[in-house]
Amino acid sequence: MKTILILSIAIACISVSDVSAVDSLKMYIQKGGVALRNEQYEKALNAYKRANELDPGNHEAVMNIGTSLVALGRYSEALDYLHYADSALGGAAQVSNALGASYGNMGQRDKAIIYYKKAIEQAPNNALYLTNLGQEYLHAGRISLALPTLQKAMAQAPDNPIIAFHIGSCFAESGTTDSAEFYFEKAVELGGNSAELYYFLGIIKTRLNKPDAAISAFMHAISISPDHRDCLQSLGLVYLDKEEYSMAAEEFRRVVVLDSTYYPGWIGLGTTYALNNKTVQADSILSFLFDADSSYGFHMMKLISGQVAKHKAKQK
Repeated sequence: MKTILILSIAIACISVSDVSAVDSLKMYIQKGGVALRNEQYEKALNAYKRANELDPGNHEAVMNIGTSLVALGRYSEALDYLHYADSALGGAAQVSNALGASYGNMGQRDKAIIYYKKAIEQAPNNALYLTNLGQEYLHAGRISLALPTLQKAMAQAPDNPIIAFHIGSCFAESGTTDSAEFYFEKAVELGGNSAELYYFLGIIKTRLNKPDAAISAFMHAISISPDHRDCLQSLGLVYLDKEEYSMAAEEFRRVVVLDSTYYPGWIGLGTTYALNNKTVQADSILSFLFDADSSYGFHMMKLISGQVAKHKAKQK
């Protein structure tokens, strides 16, 4: 009788343990899902890893471990999980997209494009997948493929500033500055507020000979990212072109403080010193540039002579 009782208790314990494990598995998958939606990727990763420990090879857990790792920038680590999930789930769109993101961020564009295309085969009108593929084409310089892909994405998500930014970038790359300006401004109207957006808007305004608008865009970018070297350099060049030499010098000084090996910054700074009659400082920088590479010194001299000629032409 005691043996039967002990056996029945053991069976009951096993049953309770099994139910508890199932409940815990569901709990961790639910926790992971909530964390993933809230962009709490470290929490999501930990929850899905715990779920995978309770049920090794659980497709949802493995897939989302990979997805979380991609979001955390741990691309090579994500690949094993994603390839396992890709095989187990028969090429699910979410997994293919995550594989595309991993390979794209690792610089393997051809593989990225293959997987983004696979994702789109499963979900042809998914704005995210279309955007990712279009962006990859853009980075690869394949504008004729990038633009229609991104335009299709825009049709699915017309209020998305990121898509508008990428379309603007396509037009900027192809030299269609008016269209680039339109889409960059559209991205701003839709709520885009990244330093890169305002930097490229400033570049386009410069190309369109709208210096004041360019200055405004560059300054907005710098307010978001104060150490944006290329933006500081571009702002300095606009001030230089406007003959506001003290303002230009300030931006070029910030550039060379950030990166003392960035010679365009020194060229700009030396030029503004020369044009602002700070001969000693200008000569010191010119000597430094010739010591580094004679082409840098000659570039500075050419820039000075060009600005002087431009100033004289205005005086006539």
